[in-house]
Amino acid sequence: MRRRIVVSTVLLMLAVMVAVGCGIQIVLALTAERDIGRVLEARTDTVIAVARSDGSAAVALAGRVEPGVRVYDAAGSVVVDTLASSERAGADRLARVRSVRDLAPNESVRLRATPFRTPAGWHGVVVVAEPTGPYERAERYALLATVVAGAVVLLASGLLASRITSQALRPVATMADRAADWSARDVGRRFGEVPDGPELAHLATTLDGLLDRVARALESEQRLTSELAHELRTPLTGIVGTVELLELRGGGAPEDRADLARVLGLARSMSETITTLLAMARERASHGDPTHVDDVIDELRDVAGETVELVADVASDAAVIVPAAVLVRVLAPVVDNAARFAESRVDVEARREGGSVVIEVEDDGPGMAAGVRERAFEPGFSGRGGTGLGLPLSRRIAATVGGSVEAVDARGSGARFRVALPAAPDRAHNVSL
Repeated sequence: MRRRIVVSTVLLMLAVMVAVGCGIQIVLALTAERDIGRVLEARTDTVIAVARSDGSAAVALAGRVEPGVRVYDAAGSVVVDTLASSERAGADRLARVRSVRDLAPNESVRLRATPFRTPAGWHGVVVVAEPTGPYERAERYALLATVVAGAVVLLASGLLASRITSQALRPVATMADRAADWSARDVGRRFGEVPDGPELAHLATTLDGLLDRVARALESEQRLTSELAHELRTPLTGIVGTVELLELRGGGAPEDRADLARVLGLARSMSETITTLLAMARERASHGDPTHVDDVIDELRDVAGETVELVADVASDAAVIVPAAVLVRVLAPVVDNAARFAESRVDVEARREGGSVVIEVEDDGPGMAAGVRERAFEPGFSGRGGTGLGLPLSRRIAATVGGSVEAVDARGSGARFRVALPAAPDRAHNVSL
């Protein structure tokens, strides 16, 4: 918006300066024409007055005519001549005029022919010349001054418009950033009364209304999540207890015991997930001490298993604002998915980008087709040996704490997932309206 305002202001000033410049040139041209006419008239009157002072115009004018004059008698013969040689041909064309006439034989001079008669009865034509160069130079200087002044005005108006719009829009940008941050991390914050004018007050009221709706939506979602988690927790506890009793009794084929162990592991994983959802529903997930990504790498290695090597490259400032348990619940399904498709290696890279920490998980497996990327986040969709719930849950938990999970183009042959979570705040940074 600021760029459009500045460009519009500069274009408007450009149009104004062009109009002013054209107006100045028109006025100067008309003024020059008028001044040349006055000078020619005054010089003509002077010559005629001198010619009438004696019975013979030739005698009266002899030695008393200034440069730039030519006088003809009634027959068109030259009586007095002080014209430049380049102007004589044009003057000869006016030697027998019967009324006042002007002629511009070239761009540098203007001629005026005026017929006259002396009291003694002698009559002829006087032609005077006036160079137009000084007037044209004045017009060129005025044009140059107008262009320079216009450039200065355009530059000044652009800088002024940029400064004014920056100052005017800075509170708006700050309020928008704060609203986005509060909607992701602390929906209970509000702007309240803003004493910076009715426009900003109206914007604050609108943003507060949006935050209220976001808070109500989150509250409704948290309530639903809490109720579902409670409803699932009771039967899941019974399943875990039953499977543990079956394991304690022993006996059975090795395949049955392996199946029981797998069922128990999955049930405990679901129990941990439900516990995490309950914690988030109670608004504990979006607040807490920062967690460095490196602190959960060992747990992610356990998720990847012993058959796959997990290689981590974690930046020193890759700290997120969510608890460690939530961070594990976001990353574990992504790492588990990569480990199931990897040939031998899973790479985990974490770095800070602005206000987020980006964690990329990439495997060296067969990769993922572009059309399957979004389907991987659909509940129930599974490519190899999974329940189809891990990635959707990972994305849901990440979104709840203001983050995201998506599949992106891989650097190699495998699949790559990009997890973005809110970074731990820089305590040295403080923005105010």
